[in-house]
Amino acid sequence: MSLVIANERGSVTFADDVIEAIAVRAAEGVARVKVRRRRSVDIAGSRVKLHLDVARGDAPLTEIGSQVQTAVREAFSTHLDRSFLVEVAIEELR
Repeated sequence: MSLVIANERGSVTFADDVIEAIAVRAAEGVARVKVRRRRSVDIAGSRVKLHLDVARGDAPLTEIGSQVQTAVREAFSTHLDRSFLVEVAIEELR
């Protein structure tokens, strides 16, 4: 499935892997975060799920998760003018 954004001038189609790449890049822009291969995008449900590795540091894990959610939502808003629910699961602390 892909995301089609249409307006009076035409339409643009975004494949799942492009939307996934936007999410990964935004998430990995948060310090200490690495996105694992287990991830999914549900365009119809406007939902993305990311599994993360996080390096040890001073910030609480809940704060890191919240920063990832905010970064990904802002990226989708900026690049796609769409809102997605962002689910994160921290699977490894390194």
